[in-house]
Amino acid sequence: MDPLPAHPYYPQSETLPGFVPIQRHWTELVATFSLIVTAVGLTAAVVAPLLRPRITRGDRLTFVWCSVSAFIQLTLEIYYLFTYDTLAGRSSLIAELHKEYSKADSRYIFQDSSVIINEVLTVCVGAPLLLANLYCLVVQSPHRHPIQIVVSVGHIYGSLMYLGTNFIDQWKYTVPHPFYQYAYFYLLSTPWLVFPALLIYQSWKALCPPAAVIRPCVGSPGKEKPQ
Repeated sequence: MDPLPAHPYYPQSETLPGFVPIQRHWTELVATFSLIVTAVGLTAAVVAPLLRPRITRGDRLTFVWCSVSAFIQLTLEIYYLFTYDTLAGRSSLIAELHKEYSKADSRYIFQDSSVIINEVLTVCVGAPLLLANLYCLVVQSPHRHPIQIVVSVGHIYGSLMYLGTNFIDQWKYTVPHPFYQYAYFYLLSTPWLVFPALLIYQSWKALCPPAAVIRPCVGSPGKEKPQ
């Protein structure tokens, strides 16, 4: 019986039948991903004022973030959901992006059920909400900020669960090297904590003033309405 192919992922005791080593250098994969994301962000920055003239700087940045986040969820994450069971043996660019990142979190390559469920929720709930938020932002719908708060809270919750479980498990899914722990795992996850927090603050500021105006109209607490 032929021995199973070796793999670079941790824990090393896990077997990975059919594994095909990554063909592209990690610098090529990181550069390609960075260029694509940058191109999507710049395109969104150009398109936003065309769709909504006189858009504010804050809303323009929101449009860029939601566009980039939705793009990643509708490409990388959808691809993973359709190929997670055969990912180890694939060699396409998008497959090797997943395989390279799996050095920071092998739960992807080992088909961990918690990661798969998280990706299902992200693609089926998070991505549609991001698209809805983009539409509401462009047409200046009153539904924009409630949607923005919901999707942002979801991103923060999912990210904390994702980061926290690997921390509690003592990084057993990460190659024991600072580059994979900090540059891949932490750095690539941080935007889904920082930007959603900023969007929640943005929505909070937008929703509180109207609520303060409405409150006097319905009476102050502790005072009875006149008969």
